[in-house]
Amino acid sequence: MQHLAAIMLLVTCSNDMDVCNVQPAPTVSYETIATCRTELKPALDNLAAEATRAYGKCVEVDPELMDRDPAIYWEIDKNDELQVTILEEHEDQAETARSESG
Repeated sequence: MQHLAAIMLLVTCSNDMDVCNVQPAPTVSYETIATCRTELKPALDNLAAEATRAYGKCVEVDPELMDRDPAIYWEIDKNDELQVTILEEHEDQAETARSESG
């Protein structure tokens, strides 16, 4: 069975969504997704006090991938939810998106 770790991504945005920035998470990585999720709500509550819009998500990650310094892509989707994609550094997100769509 493969062991997975987790990371927390926190993003704050202006009310008009013109400016969004990644914010530091309380911990760089978590041993389990459950531990990350436990700390997510307090982290979001702290950000909400400082920013108009705050988003956060815990994402499972293969620890070996984290050792290779992956690229982390994120966006706020049309449902106003934070979406996160983690790719190996040498992968091109556009190539991945094209191959998934057809």
